[in-house]
Amino acid sequence: MKKLSLAIVLVFSFVPIAYTQNCIPVAIVFTTQAQVDAFPTDYPGCTIIDGNVGITGNDITNLNGLSQITQINGSISILNTTLSDIIGLSNLTQIGGGLTVNQSGLTDFAGLNSLTTIGGQFYVESNHSLTNFSGLNSLTTIGGQFYVSQHQNLTSFSGLNSLATIGGQFSIFFNYFLTSFLGLNSLTTIGGDFSYQSPYSACDFSDMSTLTTVLG
Repeated sequence: MKKLSLAIVLVFSFVPIAYTQNCIPVAIVFTTQAQVDAFPTDYPGCTIIDGNVGITGNDITNLNGLSQITQINGSISILNTTLSDIIGLSNLTQIGGGLTVNQSGLTDFAGLNSLTTIGGQFYVESNHSLTNFSGLNSLTTIGGQFYVSQHQNLTSFSGLNSLATIGGQFSIFFNYFLTSFLGLNSLTTIGGDFSYQSPYSACDFSDMSTLTTVLG
């Protein structure tokens, strides 16, 4: 009986931990492609991340290993990467905190087609290949600040056609060739200040005709 009991203990000690929906209460940071690829094996069954997510480093070429994630209750930051798309996040529907994308290789937001809500800030800066916001077509609400700055090829807000509410400030600064607010034709409410500044080109505000409330 003792040998049998020992054998059972040994067998169960090598069974991988199965996560049920919620996992990672504080934070997880991906700095290599190997870490991204290993996520389904390291966290089987984990679909909701309670903490923050960081994705950074030129080694990361795709986010396919994160396709099981449906919700992030913290914030997610994509920083200093050469990612050309984020299709691996195609099942993500909600971000409880903020979304930060800084110095990436993204041309648009293809891959976030299921995302409907961002609870915190939307901070997008210095993504010099970014041309529009295609891929965010389901996004209706941003709870915090909307900040878009320092883009060399951004020409419009096309892709944000469902966005109706921004809870914080609306801040648009120094986007070299941004000439219209096309794509923000559903926006009705801004909860903070409205700030726009660019020495490079004039911008047509006629596409924001649905905007009725600016609380700042």
